[in-house]
Amino acid sequence: MRLHPQDLESQGYRLLSSLHHQEIVPFVQEHLGTDNWIVRAYRLLTMGSLGVSLGYIITSIIRTPGSWDQVLTHFSYGLALAFLLAPVHELIHGIALKAVGAPGVQYRANWRKLYFMAASDGFVTNAREFYWIAFPPFVVISTAAIAMLVWLPDPWTFTALGLFVLHTAFCVGDFTLAAFMNDHKEQGIVTYDVTDEQVSYFYVKD
Repeated sequence: MRLHPQDLESQGYRLLSSLHHQEIVPFVQEHLGTDNWIVRAYRLLTMGSLGVSLGYIITSIIRTPGSWDQVLTHFSYGLALAFLLAPVHELIHGIALKAVGAPGVQYRANWRKLYFMAASDGFVTNAREFYWIAFPPFVVISTAAIAMLVWLPDPWTFTALGLFVLHTAFCVGDFTLAAFMNDHKEQGIVTYDVTDEQVSYFYVKD
């Protein structure tokens, strides 16, 4: 039987923390430095993708000096594509939510703070279910970018690199929240969103 928010305290859960969705940036800044395998993997991904992209761009420009404008233009196409795929990113979250049992999904965007989210009001998930919700957009879009990199000819490979680099950066909230859930999984952490309040609540079981 799936837990409901109003039943958590009677089932032995206590409130650990709450996160207003507009405070996601300070949350990320606070937890991105934690010693957690998910955070370490994310840092490796971001630094690795950026290093490989810069190395590939610099090498290409050195080999063909007159190509720098074409290289940078196509790389910028990839950055723009990452922005355009933000709704697709959230749609994948929504599909994942439905796949783990969410009865409905709501989508929100805050253009001023540049965050987008999919949520299911009052739908309680544990750490394992949260991973299935958090990681699919990264896996799907990164796989598409890698396929572009392998199969498309130059200069479109630079578009693929731009997409991979910026979309990986956009996934920082997903990875950080997953890391937070991982830090407390031994306490049986669960979470749910109240969409009208734009707040996520985290409960653990003593």
